[in-house]
Amino acid sequence: NRSSDLTLPRSNHWFLLLTLGDLDVTLLTTKDRQSYKQQYEKFKLLVTVVAGVLSLANLLVFSNKVADASLQFLLVWYYCTLTIRETILRQNGSRIRRWWVLHHYLP
Repeated sequence: NRSSDLTLPRSNHWFLLLTLGDLDVTLLTTKDRQSYKQQYEKFKLLVTVVAGVLSLANLLVFSNKVADASLQFLLVWYYCTLTIRETILRQNGSRIRRWWVLHHYLP
């Protein structure tokens, strides 16, 4: 039964073990899972808007290495954080497609 499987403890995905250690990331209630999914969607939207604004600012206003490096740092941090969040969602039964998660690992 899929719903009872979500309440049982299980070992973390290898990526979560590598980044977070042996931390239990199981979200026990549907409400908790939905809340985490909504936070994930808000995070994606906010960082996408910020990155877009910084990209335009770098293109039109700034033309220095510090501004460019700041944008590059934001993008690396974003993809790392997004990968962790998506792995937690998948660990908790989300139907995020495997190819979507895998594309974060590819250069």
